[in-house]
Amino acid sequence: LLHEWVIVARSRLGMSDWLLVIVILGTTAVVGFTLAVLAGILASCLNFALSYSRLGVVQHDLDGTGIRSSVQRPARHRDMLSRHGAAIRVIVLRGVIFFGTASTLLDRVRGFLQAPPGPIERDLVLDFTHVDSADSSAALTFTKIAQLAAANHVRLVVCGLGRGTEAAFAQAGPGVVIRASLDLALDEAEEGLLLSQGLDPQVNEESLAGWLGRELGGEHHWAALQPYLECRQLRNGETLMNQGDPSDDGLYLIERGRLAVRLPHQGRGQRLASLMGG
Repeated sequence: LLHEWVIVARSRLGMSDWLLVIVILGTTAVVGFTLAVLAGILASCLNFALSYSRLGVVQHDLDGTGIRSSVQRPARHRDMLSRHGAAIRVIVLRGVIFFGTASTLLDRVRGFLQAPPGPIERDLVLDFTHVDSADSSAALTFTKIAQLAAANHVRLVVCGLGRGTEAAFAQAGPGVVIRASLDLALDEAEEGLLLSQGLDPQVNEESLAGWLGRELGGEHHWAALQPYLECRQLRNGETLMNQGDPSDDGLYLIERGRLAVRLPHQGRGQRLASLMGG
C-alpha cells in the first residue's frame, strides 16, 4: 500500500496532490488515522478553493461594441451605440463564486467603475446565468461593487439570477437594476446610453417618409411606393402573426412602436428580436 501511494502515485498525481498523500501518511503515523482523514479533507478543500480561484469565474468580458441586445434599432441609434459602446461593460460569469473568485471579479471591474464620469452614461452588466451559487463572502463583494458603481455614477444591471445567487444581491441596495436575461439587461443598458445622449430609445425620430426616401435613394421612390401601402394599427399585446399561419403575402414596415419576435412555449416566450420603427 505504501509503495502504491508513495512511489507509484508520484507519476500520476500532481505535486500538490502527492504532497497531500504524504501529509496524511505522516499525520496517521504521528497522531492517528481519524485526525489524518480530517486533515486530508480540510487540505483538499483548501486546495480546491485555491485551484478554482486561479481558473476565474469570468467566462466573457465584453463591451457594447462586441455584444448587442436583440433590439433592431434605427440607424441613428445604431450609430450612437457603435461610437459609445465602450461605455457598456458586460461580464458573463460561470461556476461557483466564493471568497477566492469574487475578489478577482472586483479587481477586474474596479478600473471601469472608478474611471472619471463623463457625459455618457456607463453601465456594468453582470450575467449570472451560468453561475451555480454564490456564498456570503461573494455577497459582500457584490455589495462593494454596487457601492463603487453608485459612487461613480455607473448603473449596475444584473441578470440571470437563480436560487443560488438571488440572496447575493439582497444587500446590494436599491440602485441595482435586475433583469431576467442578458438580452433584456443589454436592452436596459443601451436605452440608458441613448437617453443620456438625448435620444428616446422607444421612438424613431425619423418619419416613415424620411426613412424610406433615404433608404430607397430618393423621395420620388417613396412617392411611387406610398399608394400601395395601407396603415394597420395594433393594440398593446396584440399578435400580428403566429408561427405556422398561412402567409398573407404582405410586407410590413414599422412606422411607430415596437414588435417582439418570440419563440413560443417558453413562459411568455423567448425573445428572438425586438423591431422598432425605422
